[in-house]
Amino acid sequence: MIETLEGSRPGEATTAATAERNPSIGGSGLPAPVSLLRLPDGCHLFCRAGDRWSHAVSSDLLHWHRIPTTDHHLPADSGCVVADGADLVALLLRSGASDTPGSTSSITMARSTDSGRTWSPEPGPAVDVCLPGAQLPVAQPSDLRVIRNEAHDQWVMMVADGTGFTFLVSTDLTSWTATSVLDATRWHEGGALCHPDLLPLDLEGQTRWVLWWTSAASPRTNGSTTRYLVGDWDGGTFTPQRDSSQTGTPASDPVLRTDLGRDLYAPISVQDASGRRIMIAAVGNEDYADLTPGSTATPDDRPPTLATPRELRLVHTPAGPRLVSAPVTAPIGPDATSRTVADRPVTAASNPLSQLGGRALDAEIELEASAYDSAGSVTLQIRCDGQVHTDLVWRPAEGSLTLDRSESGATEFSPSFTAPSTEPGVPAEGLLRATSATVTTRWPQSCLGVMRRAWLRVVVNPSSVEVFSPDGLVAITSVIFPGPGATGLRLAATSGTARLVSATVHPIAAS
Repeated sequence: MIETLEGSRPGEATTAATAERNPSIGGSGLPAPVSLLRLPDGCHLFCRAGDRWSHAVSSDLLHWHRIPTTDHHLPADSGCVVADGADLVALLLRSGASDTPGSTSSITMARSTDSGRTWSPEPGPAVDVCLPGAQLPVAQPSDLRVIRNEAHDQWVMMVADGTGFTFLVSTDLTSWTATSVLDATRWHEGGALCHPDLLPLDLEGQTRWVLWWTSAASPRTNGSTTRYLVGDWDGGTFTPQRDSSQTGTPASDPVLRTDLGRDLYAPISVQDASGRRIMIAAVGNEDYADLTPGSTATPDDRPPTLATPRELRLVHTPAGPRLVSAPVTAPIGPDATSRTVADRPVTAASNPLSQLGGRALDAEIELEASAYDSAGSVTLQIRCDGQVHTDLVWRPAEGSLTLDRSESGATEFSPSFTAPSTEPGVPAEGLLRATSATVTTRWPQSCLGVMRRAWLRVVVNPSSVEVFSPDGLVAITSVIFPGPGATGLRLAATSGTARLVSATVHPIAAS
């Protein structure tokens, strides 16, 4: 792991002191991944907080070794790192007008010959950034990402200006040509668009492209959030695919949520040695970036807390192609043993999972309920300790799953962590309802006669909970701060009984 932040128990957090050290809620304080590269000595992750960068190396995308920031200097408003042969090249965005008409920013470059340990400025003039299709009269680039597209033998740069994306291409990383602009105003939800990425994925033998971005914190989206589009890249233009209409209304090109929780931030991806596309993202939300327990370290010393790496795929659905994900975890060691409980009744008083808790675990749980005499709900409580618990509530009749963190531990550091949003959230596919403390989504369940079954995979780390549906179409990521003593796992039913078909818990190393 790079860093894990775990909050104090309720009553131990110092809200006033935290607010004094970090007077603003939200903004750019949340450290974010900016580049993920696979090199001969491992995967290299570059992250940015403010105008400073951090750098870490991993052999498995799960356990990270930090390279001290004193060994390299990459201050910039934004930027990214790419592999150019055996060297690394950093492209660093700097705001400010230049002598080129229409230019509002410039990009300087630095080169490393030792896998990013040290850097030397590249000679030559800075590359001026012009945004020919920007929606604002004096649009300022807010973020950029560069990828290598072998199919067209080109480098592709995406520059975000808050309301859309300008695409530029190059053959040498030095001379760039603007080829198209994607106007994202119809998907704009109040927060500036940033952290774009463009990645190819296979869909039944054909290459499709996914464009995703993070929207900065906005009341309309209950904080910052990540969206994506599926489409095609022809070497100069990204064209979103329009989903087929199932109701006779015109087809649409909907923007989709990468994760239905509040706390998946600035995702990036890499293709691993086996050919899988693996996504890594920060855990957190700009609404409370500088207020969470443990977030008061200086940005130089505070790389992001990372979500569990996820393998990404594209699948066909009746509504169109969709992104699916599955967590990639690792056991603590060769002696770590999985524990399984099967075929147990679930009532309000019993707890068949009483011996399966932990601070970091990967659980696969299958539940069954009858349509006639079953419980109204089945609740899985995670990281329990007295009054502290994070709840996953399955409602068989509704076919829904709710993640509720209102009693998850330290919550008082920010009103936006648990208080309901004052504005209605933007509707999202699969999302039934949401507040700052809860999210309720449609959950796939199978029916055989009067019996309903639901399966869920839950990955618990010291300061986060991630939940995945069996088909990979639904993922929920939520930050929690229960304190190190909260390790319990409890399963209970209300208004009737249910059955635990099976539960297998794997202890994992915190990621």
